[in-house]
Amino acid sequence: MINQWPLGALTLALGISTMVDAQNADDRKALSDSVSAENLRRLSAELQSEFERQEALVIAYLKRHPDQSRTFDKNGSTYHLKRIGPDGNPVYINTKSTQAAQDTDHAKTKASEQTNKADSPHGGGSR
Repeated sequence: MINQWPLGALTLALGISTMVDAQNADDRKALSDSVSAENLRRLSAELQSEFERQEALVIAYLKRHPDQSRTFDKNGSTYHLKRIGPDGNPVYINTKSTQAAQDTDHAKTKASEQTNKADSPHGGGSR
């Protein structure tokens, strides 16, 4: 008895390649572009809807808490009320951090010191 598996696999492979080749490159590109554009439009609409929902929650929260503001400064950092979390608490983002700036300046200074050391000649080297 002949093993039917290789014949079946070959038949399947030829069938699939024939179906794929049934569309030319332009048809595949047009189909791909339309699907991608539609997905992007759908995603954009979903994200816009979520943004509007979150904005409405932030506005409602600020109306209920008039002592709170959308943006405030504390300890040299600026905080911005981004959204309201699932627990009903505000979620802020920190848009400026003096500590991060100081750390960055310190790292630059350290790198500069190391570069200066590497640039200066050392005695006893090969001649």
